[in-house]
Amino acid sequence: MRQHAHPCLTLLRTACAWLALAWLNAPTHAQEPQPSAASTQQRSIFEYVQPRGPNYQRAALEVVGVLGLGFTEYVINHDLNSRDWDFEYTWSGLRDKLSPRGYSFDTNGFDTNFTRHPAAGAMYYWVARGNRLSVLESLAAAAVASTFWEYIGELRERASLNDIWVTPLSGMILGELTVQLGAFFDRSCDTVPNRVLGTVLGTVKTVHDALDSAQPLRDTRCDRYGLSRRGAHAFELAISSGALSTVAGPRVPVRIESRFELHTYSVALDTYGAPGTGTHHFSDGNITELVLRSSFAGERWNDFTLRATLLPFGMHTRSITPGPYGHEWVFALLTAMEYGVHRFGQWRSDTQLRDRYFELDVPGVSLAYRVLHGQTLLAFELQAGAAFVAVDALALPEYGALSGARPLPAVTRTDGYNYGVGVRLTPRVSVTHRGLALGFELSAMRARTITFGDRFEESIDYAGGNERRTLATGWLRIGPQHWPVRLTLHAEWLQRWGTLDAARARRAELSTRAGIAAVF
Repeated sequence: MRQHAHPCLTLLRTACAWLALAWLNAPTHAQEPQPSAASTQQRSIFEYVQPRGPNYQRAALEVVGVLGLGFTEYVINHDLNSRDWDFEYTWSGLRDKLSPRGYSFDTNGFDTNFTRHPAAGAMYYWVARGNRLSVLESLAAAAVASTFWEYIGELRERASLNDIWVTPLSGMILGELTVQLGAFFDRSCDTVPNRVLGTVLGTVKTVHDALDSAQPLRDTRCDRYGLSRRGAHAFELAISSGALSTVAGPRVPVRIESRFELHTYSVALDTYGAPGTGTHHFSDGNITELVLRSSFAGERWNDFTLRATLLPFGMHTRSITPGPYGHEWVFALLTAMEYGVHRFGQWRSDTQLRDRYFELDVPGVSLAYRVLHGQTLLAFELQAGAAFVAVDALALPEYGALSGARPLPAVTRTDGYNYGVGVRLTPRVSVTHRGLALGFELSAMRARTITFGDRFEESIDYAGGNERRTLATGWLRIGPQHWPVRLTLHAEWLQRWGTLDAARARRAELSTRAGIAAVF
């Protein structure tokens, strides 16, 4: 159940050795893009001067290589990994492994399960996608590799239900997001920043392109920053500071909060926002979004959040006249992953509470509607879907004070978090006019904790409960229309509820900040 991480880093270091070769093989002149920005057939995100197809054999060998490195690391760390052994290397042990008692939710540490496993899944995915396989083919490669590892690489352990689900799906989301960003810079005009970013974000693909003498086909229609005008993109780097106050929970003094945030949004659809009418389908992981933020309250770190969203398949409908004037819809399958750590209250005090959470939103749907009226844009979006979560048991301190309480699942006892299943709902609305942007977003998650499939005792009646998390954010950005710098205002309300049987807990905070952002 402990997933290899060092092999991923090892393979990345090996890939970096080829970057000089990739640089030398990159094109030195911009290439003419293929015509028909309003074509009914969306182009692949992998475009080359000379056509290049997928390399299945190399992808298979490289996935096997990653698994081999993982098994080597697993053997080296024998003493640590043997703690999870339940079966022997015998026919009887193999039968037990394949029986209903051969799987469970594991009790590994939170970071092992929700940083190392997604990283391993992303490595499997990068290897396949970097060999120019499709989104579904790359997901299949990650799923096969992850399942092989659970049942063969960790033959003496119970197969981890959470790992079988989390590793390939989170790997696809993280992997495709970086692949899309790398491909965006690869098709942008031939500048040094685009070359560097395309190489860093698409390292595996860049290495394979260099080996195959494959030159990316670059656009000549770019903005003043050298970025492609095809589809849509938004890159925002922001810093802000303001007041953080407690709304519910143990009272603490108002603190100064400083936040650093990176937000990327990429739409690889030629028809997006372009004049024309019709409905077009996409299936190449064309729409991605990344939110990465870190905050400090007072002099101490208090929040880290990474949310990656991928719309791999869907359809785009538009009716737009030059200006532009009109409207467009995007209806797509939603896949998303979120990892975060938040600290309520003061650092290293009785009023401090760490709240870790991981969320995998699969399957889900996304419905977006945009109204274009010259320099004014009104956008609505609704994301909804099922959620698999792992989250700290908020009411655990209160539960410990109850008398006659039922036993807790093993993972709650050992590391303080629960597995759960539930739903997530995220509506969003925004209006943009020249250099002014105003918006609001509500993100709400509710999950029921999982009490079956325990690592040690499946038949015990464990304590269960609910975990809820709500984040409401409003923002205002203003600045000169043709200048990337914006002044920003943010108001954010975060609320957490948790129950364990009769125990109840609630925490809430209000943050107001002002800052500055660079938007490209």
